[in-house]
Amino acid sequence: MVMTMVIALTACALSSQENLRVDWVIPGQHQIAVTSEVFKAIQPIRVKYTDSWQTEEYVLYKDGGRQLEMIYAQAGKAFTVALDYQMPIDAMVSTC
Repeated sequence: MVMTMVIALTACALSSQENLRVDWVIPGQHQIAVTSEVFKAIQPIRVKYTDSWQTEEYVLYKDGGRQLEMIYAQAGKAFTVALDYQMPIDAMVSTC
């Protein structure tokens, strides 16, 4: 399941670029932090994709009927055009 998500995340980025890497995120070196008590006891699955111009992190928290998936994407200053999009998630996610 996780590899399917990684492939989906990186499919559009795969090209002839060098330095393509998909790795597990080293504990303590993650970019995404979830502080909600609901997910505090759940061990997340974290995967990181990097290439010569971007870094992406995917995290999955899953426990019974609860699930949280998040993506973090960062590009170098010369390559921010594709990531420079304001997407208000408050319209898409019901909050308490």
